[in-house]
Amino acid sequence: MKKVIMAHNFRLLCIQGGRMVQKKIEEIEDANDVVCIKDTGKGAYFTTVGGDKITNSGLPLIDRAIPSFGVSIIHHGDDLCSIRIKDNFMRANLDVDIDFMATQIDSWETFLFINVDRFFDLYFVCNKNWVSCSSDQNVFVDLDESNIRNVKFGKFYIKTNIFIEAIVGVSKKLNFILNESWKIHKFFLFKPAIVFVVFGRGKTLDQFKICIESLENPGDYTDSIFIITNINNEELISCVPKRFLSKIKIIQMYAEDQLDFVGARLSIFSTNYLDKFQPILYSDVDVVFDKNIDGFLRLSAMADKCSAQIEKFHFHKQSSHVGGSLFQEDKYDLEDVNGFNGGILMVPNMYYHKENLQACYVSLCNYISNYGRDSVPFYDQSILNYVLYKMNDFSPFPVTPATQVGGSEHQSVRDMFELNPYNPKGFVHFWNTADRIKEMTSYLEKIRNNKQEEI
Repeated sequence: MKKVIMAHNFRLLCIQGGRMVQKKIEEIEDANDVVCIKDTGKGAYFTTVGGDKITNSGLPLIDRAIPSFGVSIIHHGDDLCSIRIKDNFMRANLDVDIDFMATQIDSWETFLFINVDRFFDLYFVCNKNWVSCSSDQNVFVDLDESNIRNVKFGKFYIKTNIFIEAIVGVSKKLNFILNESWKIHKFFLFKPAIVFVVFGRGKTLDQFKICIESLENPGDYTDSIFIITNINNEELISCVPKRFLSKIKIIQMYAEDQLDFVGARLSIFSTNYLDKFQPILYSDVDVVFDKNIDGFLRLSAMADKCSAQIEKFHFHKQSSHVGGSLFQEDKYDLEDVNGFNGGILMVPNMYYHKENLQACYVSLCNYISNYGRDSVPFYDQSILNYVLYKMNDFSPFPVTPATQVGGSEHQSVRDMFELNPYNPKGFVHFWNTADRIKEMTSYLEKIRNNKQEEI
């Protein structure tokens, strides 16, 4: 079995420009170039993760077509090893160089051997940010303070071999658990993505422009954005703040009726675009982000269920707005719960929730195939309520406490939701008005003015 070679300073051996060098994990552009050693039982040789036998390393002892020496491995325990060629030992110098000049073993001549599959887990963890209920800050591996014996992860120092075992399979699960003596700490990948659906021009595009501008200020968002649209890329990009231009992924999609317009968010949940993100937030374009959403996203990364804003005036079992008609056709055991509005939908990740979201998509397609494209009241919102409640994959937290309703219509709704720009919670959904653009613009202006006064 071939194993990746890590130097004393937590750097990995790589092939670069015909030389064997040391690289920080964050500097590795192609994992296939990482150097491995393979012990056949009859002798060892150098290769790479990509499987290339090394015949051009910049080191004469290795590069000879027919070497007149053997490579031997000296084991020290805990997967720490030294590599000997002839009478000398491989050495990782303080700079990026590797040589075979050492005649005795010290720290520079000691390496950690890591199974290739474990290397990919480590590579994933070291290149990502993480979040835990133990801290309100993003946590990451400190590559400068880590070495082959201990990893510096946030405030923790963990033995490197123990850390590597703890993160097995993390690139799929997106979380892992560390033990600090008897204390338990669980860490979750923090790699957010926000999804918008923008079909049509006119008012829809104007709302989107206000929405995404609020995501920049005061939302202070800095991560990935996916936009499903039928608008050409150039026109759509003209509405996007420059800060986001390197962050957006535009997905062109055909649409011609209301079901297409509102149901497209279910389509993206049936693809692989979002598989490596945690958390994922879908937002309608008639939403204003009224504060920094980083704290909300950290909570969402640790959530175990999908979330949206509950509607206090609609009950799932009775109201066609939130899946009541579907429940009546397929009753299941459930308390008398409020339905939810699908305009802001938080999905913790796709690893644990994709199956249920794909079930929403399939259920909707099958239903309209039988009864027609306008047969489901409130379209995908009804399906989401029906499926997520039935699959026990819905919680009001954290979206409901972070969401207010904007707009001046329906006095009963206004009485339930007092909209206060001096007390921003995260999101304001302006479904309660016919003049969304005017009211969104006015509210965003108040929020920004208040923010400026605080400064």
